[in-house]
Amino acid sequence: MSNRPPLRVRPAVPWSPRQVALGAGLVTLAIALVFAVGRFLERDSAATPVATVLAASAFVSVVMVAAAYGMGPRAAGGLRALFGGRRSSPARMLGWAALAFLASYAATLVYVLAAESVTDAAVPSPIPASFLEELPLLTLVLVVLVGPAAEEIFFRGFCFAGLVGRWGFWGAAVASSGLFGLAHLDPALMGPAFVSGFVFAWVYWRTGSLWPVVLAHTARNGVALAVVASLL
Repeated sequence: MSNRPPLRVRPAVPWSPRQVALGAGLVTLAIALVFAVGRFLERDSAATPVATVLAASAFVSVVMVAAAYGMGPRAAGGLRALFGGRRSSPARMLGWAALAFLASYAATLVYVLAAESVTDAAVPSPIPASFLEELPLLTLVLVVLVGPAAEEIFFRGFCFAGLVGRWGFWGAAVASSGLFGLAHLDPALMGPAFVSGFVFAWVYWRTGSLWPVVLAHTARNGVALAVVASLL
């Protein structure tokens, strides 16, 4: 008897597209709120742009996790449901994480090359060096650790998992990746976020575990930050 996992492992969750819509609405309100507050604080010389952006990122990350937990598994299995509940060996998990990292990186590179042929405005900019110059530790924690984990919990563990049972892989992957892209606000980041989100959704769907994509997302942000640090 083969011990290999089935070809497709769809995360089975007790929440529905309705809960996903409510959670997405709550996160949208949070993003709108921090945007409005950020515009107001631009007139306050005591609030630096870097501190404002990092504070906004931390707030939205908290709202994402709270929305995913409150709308999803709070009364149905606990937080473990957001991570897929499927156990894998460390080697297999790291292997899938490496695949997710490389595939998302390759997909983003293809997107950037295509965008360059159209307009430079569609090419995403690197993380501003001012973040590492002013608040290096907080930037590292939020960009490399907190942000990726919160985003994967919400967009893949909650949104994709809640849609795939009704909409199938393609519908759920397109919808959750579209939300992921829109949440980045910057038009130049929406395309790369969408293609990376699609790859992460496929890996989550294929493995039934959120951990590989959390690790891949963390690695991607870590590499981006390391590149900026090397130029300082």
